[in-house]
Amino acid sequence: MGEAVGTYQNHEITLKNNEINDANIIYLTHELIHAIQDSMGMLNDKGMANVEFQTHLLTDLIRTVHTGNQLNTALPLLTEEANQEYKNWLSSLINIDDTFNKELFESKWQSYFPYFIEQHKNIECYQGVDENFNWHWDKFIEILFFK
Repeated sequence: MGEAVGTYQNHEITLKNNEINDANIIYLTHELIHAIQDSMGMLNDKGMANVEFQTHLLTDLIRTVHTGNQLNTALPLLTEEANQEYKNWLSSLINIDDTFNKELFESKWQSYFPYFIEQHKNIECYQGVDENFNWHWDKFIEILFFK
């Protein structure tokens, strides 16, 4: 993974340093999602673009929902306008009554995947699209947000 700040391998999460700061919390969240994906049998070389996109999107969503701070780790090279639209979409996924807007999520998330693939095309470990990838979005939403 080159200059990765955190890794998940062989059921172990490793961070480059043990400082408790905002950046490391984001990295830890990212690696915890990989651990969940692994426990669900989702990690495979064929669909690493799928795996990493899901991980970045969920990291951004967790950050937005639980702290109110909008984050864009999935699509950092978007134009400023598109970046704000992505962040607004993340924020709009939680209804006033604190329920998750599943219909809005399902209507839009796929439109971001091609941008992710394009923006990460030069990162070797982010390659491979599995057209039959089982995203398990319902399980992640239940695990990470609402039981």
